[in-house]
Amino acid sequence: MYGEPHDGRRPPAAKRGDLRHAFVIHLAFGAACGHAPATSTQPAAVDDAVAQLEAELRASPTNGAVIYALATRHDRLGHVAEALARLEELARTPWDAGVDPADFVNSRARAAARYDAAQTALEQRWVQAPRAKERVRIGERDLLPEGMERDPGSGELLLSSGRKRKVVRVAPDGTTRDVVAPGQDGLLATLGLRVDGARGLLWVANAAAPFMEHADDTPPGRSRLHAFELATGRLRARYELPGPSLLNDVVVLPDGRAVVTDSVASGLWITGEQRLEPLLPAGTLSDPNGLVLSANGDLLYVATWRGIAVVDWRTRRAAPLQLPAGATNLAGIDGLYLHAGALVGIQNAVGHPRVVQLPLTADGRGAIRVDVIESGSAIVDNPTTGVVVDGELVFLARRNREGAFATGAAAPGTLAEIVVAAVSLTGH
Repeated sequence: MYGEPHDGRRPPAAKRGDLRHAFVIHLAFGAACGHAPATSTQPAAVDDAVAQLEAELRASPTNGAVIYALATRHDRLGHVAEALARLEELARTPWDAGVDPADFVNSRARAAARYDAAQTALEQRWVQAPRAKERVRIGERDLLPEGMERDPGSGELLLSSGRKRKVVRVAPDGTTRDVVAPGQDGLLATLGLRVDGARGLLWVANAAAPFMEHADDTPPGRSRLHAFELATGRLRARYELPGPSLLNDVVVLPDGRAVVTDSVASGLWITGEQRLEPLLPAGTLSDPNGLVLSANGDLLYVATWRGIAVVDWRTRRAAPLQLPAGATNLAGIDGLYLHAGALVGIQNAVGHPRVVQLPLTADGRGAIRVDVIESGSAIVDNPTTGVVVDGELVFLARRNREGAFATGAAAPGTLAEIVVAAVSLTGH
């Protein structure tokens, strides 16, 4: 239950063999969380991730996201029969996010006919809305970007670079230049970004990761939060957690303090005078990731493995966002935003990646409905975060994958151009 500590178990199912930013994030930062590696061939019954997901499924037998996560985990471990059985089970639920073939490499290779039948059954209910339009391609292909923000003065997009441990500005033609240099002031793999325009600051959540350059210079499981001057790139503040932790995304409160999600400890931290202090204790939320502040500044909306939590940051109480009956599954949202009284989420952890929009109730604690406003565009693959600009969500639609850097620099010719796309937030 939201707002109450649980036993600390987290559902870390594997997704695409890469960092999938909601619950799979633990495997990409594997040493920080101790889960079995992707190449494991141990029986499913003794795999920690499978055991945790099975326990969650027993508590919620028709939860499509958990069933999907179990299927992908079994495929990743080479348990093809178990993976396909879970997909067939998923087809008997109202699941409407389809199946991403990239999640089932082993099943497709070793049992193509059975996989095709399961995929066909599931795709019949897939809600498609291919509305994303390409905006710009980024020339620096090995950035491995994760977070996106916008300079309110120049209008330039800002991207974090998980591979190169830096932050860059993006020119209209897609060329980049550094805002914060690689590894500057101890930067690790840079993740979430947040601009505090009132104070001229750029907040950067970052964490040790196996795919970052010079990964051996920082113990696994360590996370940091930096604040830089946006205009100059000079350091203004730095906070550190020894781990196991994964500081993932950040938001700024009206008083200038920053709140950051910890996707490994499953809690929220807030900046104090000299250190990060718990806003919600470890285990309160299930794999928190993206977050956004309400229009009046009273509430935080936090994307979690189970959906979206509403946090009153003053009373330090959390509750699930109330959803209408029959709403689509909201597990595994990465970037989360607010526009014209509606939440906007980039969902990338289960099924086809998509963008959802949730008009909020008057008190901000519930959603009137859930609309899928982007799903199925050819240019969208492994999206993560974005920024709202002039009634559109401008977002990282294609960014390459962490697995390309698992053993160092990616091989020449293996990286695609990074694509920034946009989808309208009006008229749906």
